[in-house]
Amino acid sequence: MTLGEKIKSARIERHMTQKDVVGDYITRNMLSKIENGSATPSVKTLEYLADALGLPAGYFMSEGSGDELTPSGLASARQHFRDGEFDGCIQVLEGMDLDGGFRDEALLLLARAKIGLSKKAMTDGRYEEARRLAQEAIEHNDGSVYASAAFRTEALLLIARCTMELGGDFLKAMDDYQAAYQDQGLGEFYRLTMAEYYIGQGDLDRAKKEMDNIVRLSEATKPAYLMLQGQMELKDNQFEQAAHQLEKAEQLARTTGSSYFMSSLYAMLEQCYREMEDFKKAYHYASMQLQIKE
Repeated sequence: MTLGEKIKSARIERHMTQKDVVGDYITRNMLSKIENGSATPSVKTLEYLADALGLPAGYFMSEGSGDELTPSGLASARQHFRDGEFDGCIQVLEGMDLDGGFRDEALLLLARAKIGLSKKAMTDGRYEEARRLAQEAIEHNDGSVYASAAFRTEALLLIARCTMELGGDFLKAMDDYQAAYQDQGLGEFYRLTMAEYYIGQGDLDRAKKEMDNIVRLSEATKPAYLMLQGQMELKDNQFEQAAHQLEKAEQLARTTGSSYFMSSLYAMLEQCYREMEDFKKAYHYASMQLQIKE
């Protein structure tokens, strides 16, 4: 079914004349041309026709059965978003089937449009609506290939603030926010990088201070943290303690996939066991280094 045929079919199903549909927006002659395929309507005209026929804003943006998201429909949603018309953006996209090739960008737009509406609702004192929109925004964000940890953290903070106003479990909401913030690992990576620098400079006191200032470790950074602890023990000639920390780091790295530093870790383990005269284990870790290089 062509675009014009879809418009005509929707109009007839609703027992509407061309005059009923066009109003003061376009002429009956133009609508006739659109319906017979001799004229192509603009995105704004399609949105008007959908509204006049009581259909979702994106209904006529597709080339198939009437609910597929197409480039023109996505462009319409994107323009609404750029203009700050978050309701319009959501209306276009929620009338569409998002399982096609534009699903991820559509979810991204939905997430950001809903967080925009959530902020406005919170400013207006509509805390229940603001919390609902923020939660939906998180679901859209998490479902997209473009999922952003920073966006999720921002939305959880909005939810916590709304929960406080509504008299809900604010501490639980703040725990969720704090966990999401910590999972980004931004502060951790700074501290760990500075600790690694100070260890390289031989300043173990400052390295330890940086590591002690890490409030909470995410799963992704625990292996690096343990490796640096082992490296400090190694620098201090505490070989047995160093080997213990480094082997814990190795085990965690295998489970979390944080394996970018494995060659350095094996080199330190080899050194530890050579110093302890456990040459069998030293040889094992030397072999592991060679396997990585190959």
